[in-house]
Amino acid sequence: MKLSRRSLLRSALGAGAAGAATATLGLPWLASTASAGPDLSARRFVMLTLGHSIMPEAGMYAWLPPAGPFGTLPRLLQPLSGFADRMAIVGGLDNLVPSLVSSNGHNASSRTLLNCLPHAEALNPDGTLIAPGIELDHTSQGGGPSIDYVMADALGTVPFGLRAGPRNGEHFRNFRLDGTADRGEPDPRVAFDRLFASTMEPAMRTDAERLAARRADVLRTVEQNHRAMSGRVGAEDRVRLESHANLVRDLVDELDRVVTITCDSPSLNVPSGFPSEVEDNDARADDLLVPTHNSLIAAALSCNAARVVSLHYSAMQRNQFPFLNGGADMFPADGWHAVVHHDAGTDEERYTAMGWYFDMVADLLRKLEAIPEGDGNLLDNTIVLVTSSLGNSAHSTHNLPFLLFGGSNSGLRTGQTIDYRDSTRRPHADMWTTCLNLMGVPATEFGWNRGDDRGRPFNVGPLDELMA
Repeated sequence: MKLSRRSLLRSALGAGAAGAATATLGLPWLASTASAGPDLSARRFVMLTLGHSIMPEAGMYAWLPPAGPFGTLPRLLQPLSGFADRMAIVGGLDNLVPSLVSSNGHNASSRTLLNCLPHAEALNPDGTLIAPGIELDHTSQGGGPSIDYVMADALGTVPFGLRAGPRNGEHFRNFRLDGTADRGEPDPRVAFDRLFASTMEPAMRTDAERLAARRADVLRTVEQNHRAMSGRVGAEDRVRLESHANLVRDLVDELDRVVTITCDSPSLNVPSGFPSEVEDNDARADDLLVPTHNSLIAAALSCNAARVVSLHYSAMQRNQFPFLNGGADMFPADGWHAVVHHDAGTDEERYTAMGWYFDMVADLLRKLEAIPEGDGNLLDNTIVLVTSSLGNSAHSTHNLPFLLFGGSNSGLRTGQTIDYRDSTRRPHADMWTTCLNLMGVPATEFGWNRGDDRGRPFNVGPLDELMA
């Protein structure tokens, strides 16, 4: 197996191999047709979820491109401009399930995002609703398995769940088949050991490899500082700084060379400065943590150790992003939660911090694209989905953001924006039904489908416009 140097530069991860455990369980929340789907065993699915809205400017859906030819991405999505031809953007999908309960805006949105079911405490043993509007607090649980568990079970495997951030009481949304919460593993070192333990052997890199990795670490820091500074200068200087940051990115790319990495001798080498404790660091080391998670995901997929992966950005309260602010906390007085809800902070600060998340999405896409597979690369066979539990800063669950990426064998119809706000709005469960179909699971609906929400169905069917 040949891997690009790029997948090693940013987090110095050596690939590994191990067969994932398998499970064969029923799918009581999944309605599917009787016939088997096509053989799509090469496809993988990666889901990245944010716990907050993506609205740097009040009232502005900054993730939706303006009208016109696809490819001119809005400012917030500029880090993804190199993947426009592999990208599909979907707007107008609403999570209707929170209307069935009464709960904190983050509780209701998180608990229902990935399973499309009311909270467990709102359901009778037979699965019917106890009463509309039942009051629930942060101790409530999900009403059934999330899409990652349902999909993995249908494919005869188990999902690989990761988390970047603290184990908090509100922002979790992945649930096992028995309904218990899976908050994801926050430490990529622990996750690596767990996934590749049966084949782990000590591995040493050469001095030249260590030097190349160190150079890339330094260049990445320079690039991030350039981008952080761009939020504090005028438009003309911002263009100049962005140009410099792009030149630095080119220097990192020039360090690429193809090396031979086998999947039977895995190793994990984290970047210098990696925190000893990652459970609750206020996202201060996320610039080291998330790229390491991304490299781990690439290794897991390329070595067929996992087919379904979930990474949840769970830090939502006290994020400080010092790596975007010259080493100083960005929001020492108010915290990220207040800033993301437009109760404090500035639009420029929100663009800087929110844009970093899309930098990390681009980092993952680059790593997948750099791994040769068959006649193409790993990204050709992978669906990467990015979403958030909130549609706006006021806890709305309407018009949720959905960004999807894939290549020639992903089944996605890319290079387009689909905005259902302009026609018949669709329930967000239709996205999960679509993803199941893309992965070869011929589902007709997903999650709650008992009645409707003020005349709107909770399920309609797959989003045909999204499937090639």
